[in-house]
Amino acid sequence: MIRTEWYELAVDGGRTLKFPTMGPQPGEPKHTEQSDITAATEVYSTVPQQYGGIIKRGAWCWISTGNVLEITALRTGQTIATYGFVEPRGYENCCIRCVEELFPQNNETVLLAISLECFSAAESGCSLVAIYSIERNQVLSCMELPLHITALAFVSSNCCRRSLLQNFDGCIAVGSEEGVILLLDLNINKLINTCDERLKAPIGQLTDDIVKCRIVDYNLQLAEIHRTFREARQDGVNFGLQVEAINDPCAVQSLLPIDLTLGLAVGTEDGRLILYDLAELQIVHNGGRLPQPQRRLAPIVKMSYIEPVDDPRCCLYVWALHDTNVNLTAVMHTVVYDKRVAEDDGFYYFEVS
Repeated sequence: MIRTEWYELAVDGGRTLKFPTMGPQPGEPKHTEQSDITAATEVYSTVPQQYGGIIKRGAWCWISTGNVLEITALRTGQTIATYGFVEPRGYENCCIRCVEELFPQNNETVLLAISLECFSAAESGCSLVAIYSIERNQVLSCMELPLHITALAFVSSNCCRRSLLQNFDGCIAVGSEEGVILLLDLNINKLINTCDERLKAPIGQLTDDIVKCRIVDYNLQLAEIHRTFREARQDGVNFGLQVEAINDPCAVQSLLPIDLTLGLAVGTEDGRLILYDLAELQIVHNGGRLPQPQRRLAPIVKMSYIEPVDDPRCCLYVWALHDTNVNLTAVMHTVVYDKRVAEDDGFYYFEVS
């Protein structure tokens, strides 16, 4: 059972702070073999749109301008790393659209998934997902997808329990302008080992490897999915699962993995909140547009959830932030389940009987 309650919040922009303007040239590379590449970074005639976010538990921030990513320490303002997705590295006419931190609880290394929109006259366009290591200042892997990516979200190992995803070595959810949602296997340990071997080589590799992704539909036979997964690992290509398609497909604006339900919340451009069960890779709830008179296109741009401590039911509150172009409206959705299931390691989740 799902019940929705509506609350409207006023947003005060008086305490906001702009990111500093970043120059088009990246900083000094950490590896000498990259110096020629750095010199070739594109200089924009106009200042591209900037995006930014907080990573490493509030210690660092990332700022993107066009095809250049900069990592900065928040306390000191020091530049930690800079990376340009430029033509000498194998990227042509790319622009950064989304950045997502991977394995945020890992204190040893900081990894980012970066989606790049590609503009090519020869094709209708595609997107790349680059896995970038800040400490190594290297792209560990870059996969090409025949979609226009609009959202990324890291899916934790807890959220992957009791599903096909538990075979993945790191998982990321991808949302697209076409309304397609993919779950990608990062195969992260192999990527890190391969990158370390590449750095030890006498002649460094100047271009990043861009590989295809082998995508299968969720409703294939289980044996067929496992076979394709094994073959993708053996062939050195990426593997992805496409979940149940959204009715009346609409661009995905935001993604929120929910450990408590082993699920994924999806916010769309037309304001719908869609809930997936990742164990079945199927939709369990599709709805949640704003009520009149705010129902005009109001995309869900951000989501969060909490488990209420004072509610005796097995439930959680999902907050959806809608952008109406006039103001921001926060909507709280109450999601109620039948029972709580406890695991041996202390983790628990909700499910329907």
